[in-house]
Amino acid sequence: MLSSADVKKLEGFLPKSGKSSPEYLDQRFRIEMLMRQPAISVQSHQAIEDAARLLVTHAIHALPVVNAQNHLIGILTTTDLMQALLNMEPGPKESTDTPRDSASVEWQPTPAAIERALGAARGTVLAKQDADGVAQALLYLQKRVVDLEEAERLVRRYLTVGQNEAATLMKALETAAR
Repeated sequence: MLSSADVKKLEGFLPKSGKSSPEYLDQRFRIEMLMRQPAISVQSHQAIEDAARLLVTHAIHALPVVNAQNHLIGILTTTDLMQALLNMEPGPKESTDTPRDSASVEWQPTPAAIERALGAARGTVLAKQDADGVAQALLYLQKRVVDLEEAERLVRRYLTVGQNEAATLMKALETAAR
């Protein structure tokens, strides 16, 4: 594989003089010098998690997808994976016929109500009056929400702008996964 990220790395070898970039590079480099061998690939029946692990482990942004005869049938990119994750539907919808108890009623608190609840939770934890761990759980869940929102922001930026920020994105996703 030879990716746009690999080609972008060549910019560091360009002279500061006015020489044409393609000419200069063509005189000094060949694709075989830049490509990764052997190509790291996946088969279409493999799990998405396997593909994601290969991308991260090998610090690459695309994987050839091959069939049983090792013939190329497609390319899977980090952008493809992130787009699929962002478009995933939540689990099966609940039937509207099902009676709901008060604990499952959906409600959206105001930002002020959330801040008051978090303040009360912090106070309860600091005062060591959280015998059931409810306040600590609320604070933990709030941190998870913040981490996941940051990961989502970075994924959307990556998909929109196409910036090569894989390390920043992976760190945010690892933080959110804790």
